[in-house]
Amino acid sequence: MTELDFDSDDFLSLLTDALRAGPGSPPWHEALQRLRAGGIQHADEYRLLVTAREHLESGREYRSVRAGPEFTKRLLAAIDEEAARGPRRPPTTTTIAVISVAVMLVVLAFIGYLLWTAAEKPGGPSGTTSLLASTVTSTEFADGRPSDWPVIGKLPIEFAKGSMRYIPNVAAAGVGGGGIIWDKPIPADEPFAVAVNVRIRRPESNLIAQVFVTDDPQFSEENATTPHEFVWLFEAPQARVIIPNGRIESQSDIPDDRTILPLRITIDHDQAMIDLDSKRQWSGASGLDPLKPRYVGLRFLRRSSDAGDGVVFQSLRVNMRQK
Repeated sequence: MTELDFDSDDFLSLLTDALRAGPGSPPWHEALQRLRAGGIQHADEYRLLVTAREHLESGREYRSVRAGPEFTKRLLAAIDEEAARGPRRPPTTTTIAVISVAVMLVVLAFIGYLLWTAAEKPGGPSGTTSLLASTVTSTEFADGRPSDWPVIGKLPIEFAKGSMRYIPNVAAAGVGGGGIIWDKPIPADEPFAVAVNVRIRRPESNLIAQVFVTDDPQFSEENATTPHEFVWLFEAPQARVIIPNGRIESQSDIPDDRTILPLRITIDHDQAMIDLDSKRQWSGASGLDPLKPRYVGLRFLRRSSDAGDGVVFQSLRVNMRQK
């Protein structure tokens, strides 16, 4: 190890010149080499030189050390070079923005997945409507009553001129009902839709047209009704929805100038949905027994013996899922 002469004026002058010239100058490098060769170590080069000079000038009077014209420039350059070698962290705002975009993409992907699964696995009438593409029975009554739709009730019904209608019979006394029922029960877990066109020829308050779904096929001989049924009906001037407990769930006024009412009833397990004239009239719990099969039918109810034939059924169609 080289022994330094701290009493040497030559070395003191070298340190002074190094501090004036600044980092990177020849005096700076020479002074550092001599100090480190003498066994003096320090992480901060500037502090190393200053400390050495303080030892040398102890007890002596020397002129103060002032930075030379290149000192500040060299020192700032050294600081910049050191900063450039260090790791750079992204700005906080940039990091937050990147994280926000990533979270948004994950949320959008999750929503898309939910929509896709909802389309693949419908959970109610609104989801099954587009899947009920198979027509299992249909008629426009052009050829009379279809064979798989037997008559119920005693009210006189005819199938002529492309419609199902009540035959006015003034001689018949009192109220009554009559219609047709599809002779094939629908399983409780099988979604289906009933599409009917109801034609209003003139307002008729004493004749009620009904489309019904029942889970109890015990029909009254007089009026063709059952103890437990879900009913859509037109009683001028209103269309109503009645659930099996007898409560009216919906009623809508029908304009006087309407002549055709396109009706669609969709039922899936314990839920039902009714679209009237391509608009949602009602949706909710059907009130039908979720374990019993369903029976679909059309019916007229007469409120008095002088009822006319102001409303008729023009077409009927039942759709189910393709198998």
